[in-house]
Amino acid sequence: RTEAAAGRLPARAAALRSLVGLGLGFRTPRPLALGGGPGTDEPAYLVLSRIPGAPLDAAALEDPEVADAVAEQYAGLLSGLVAAGGGEKARAALPVAPHRRWQEFAADVRAELFPLMSDSGRKRAARELAALDGLPPLTSAVVHGDLGGENVLWELSDDGPRLSGV
Repeated sequence: RTEAAAGRLPARAAALRSLVGLGLGFRTPRPLALGGGPGTDEPAYLVLSRIPGAPLDAAALEDPEVADAVAEQYAGLLSGLVAAGGGEKARAALPVAPHRRWQEFAADVRAELFPLMSDSGRKRAARELAALDGLPPLTSAVVHGDLGGENVLWELSDDGPRLSGV
């Protein structure tokens, strides 16, 4: 999408490879191929394995029992990330987030996404990003960075949605 995003692909692939065997309690995609980008004639790409499931339809959360089950599974997902981050294996395999990680994230959003937003979208995003300025650095958890609906996959059954992967 952007040169900056292309430059982050090798680190993303390495981080995904590092997640294998951490016992997170959910599936994560495995890098299958990485290529292109700066110094080549092709666009940068990262091919990932497919995780079964699909993003959860927001309408499903109107049922209080489903909403409770989903919230419980999200809590389990977050607990798995915290537990993995405290282990030696994760600390050895994953890079430590820079001290100003969230501020850098906010700057990237402003630089890369603000130009694509409407005026009202920029104002809303600016308010939400301002909250990041006061966050203390925390390096004792594995951090996904975007657990929005499109990145969390669910399989549906008669028993309700089941978290299938991130």
